[in-house]
Amino acid sequence: MRDGMTPLQLAQGGASVEEQRHALRELLVRGGISGRGLELLEEFSAPGVMFVVGEAGESLVGAPDPVLVPSAWRWPQNEDGPLALIAEIQLDSIVGIDQLSLAQPSGSLLFFHQEAPVHDAPRLENCHVLHIPAGTPRVPSDVVVEHVGIQLHTGSNATGWTPLRTGQYRPPRIRGWAAHLVRRDGLAEAFEAADLWDDYAVIHPTLDCYWERALWFLLSGPSSSSTVGHTIRSWFTSDHDSEPDREHFSESERNGEGWLPLMNTYAVQRDDMELEWADGGSLTYCIPATDLAQWRFDRVICLLNSA
Repeated sequence: MRDGMTPLQLAQGGASVEEQRHALRELLVRGGISGRGLELLEEFSAPGVMFVVGEAGESLVGAPDPVLVPSAWRWPQNEDGPLALIAEIQLDSIVGIDQLSLAQPSGSLLFFHQEAPVHDAPRLENCHVLHIPAGTPRVPSDVVVEHVGIQLHTGSNATGWTPLRTGQYRPPRIRGWAAHLVRRDGLAEAFEAADLWDDYAVIHPTLDCYWERALWFLLSGPSSSSTVGHTIRSWFTSDHDSEPDREHFSESERNGEGWLPLMNTYAVQRDDMELEWADGGSLTYCIPATDLAQWRFDRVICLLNSA
């Protein structure tokens, strides 16, 4: 990176998303990466938001006590009960969010998921995304949130492997910067399939700095050629114990076309913090590109990638 700076340091230093993209490309070229290797990296790259844990952040991981919601809104639930609040993202606090061309770059986005993620077909009832416009009056929710759906260990939150309950911990604050992001899921497989494993061995250490954060908010990127598109097509075309919600999606969407990763949660293991999703995997909230352009979130599905 420029002067040895990491992608996050570039973003925090005021570099634009495009400047970050060029800096990464120049670094890899100096490392001997060219041709198809650079093309693959571009296919797995997208502008988005990189979050870091810190007291200055206004967004939260998990559920505060109480959770403040619009007065007329009903907490999402499935047949097992209320969904867990995974994170609340304060869009207004993201540095450089004006670079991301959002339909409504203000207010809050709340991400929910079923308490115990399962390896089954993703269904609309098992996750939920709520946009709360800026200035909306909010009141304490009357729903008792039994679990936050994550396992967390910090210096002040030593819970081991026990799922957290609201009120047992202080939700970590996170802060976001507009950044040029490289997605991890499927990247190694793509380089191996292209017979470029030696290139990936060079690239991987450089990209480690992208993959040490708790949450990513992704707002654009490849669709049908991406891991997200392939995974969604697999869910809709394969047999599962529970059927995915086919009737809510077009044929092209069921074929994995036109999907974007909205938010990724990755497991974090650092000296000061451990954050796990299920058994150390990740959650990927996926949205049809047409829905994101209209700022509607009623057809978001969530994929569990287990470690």
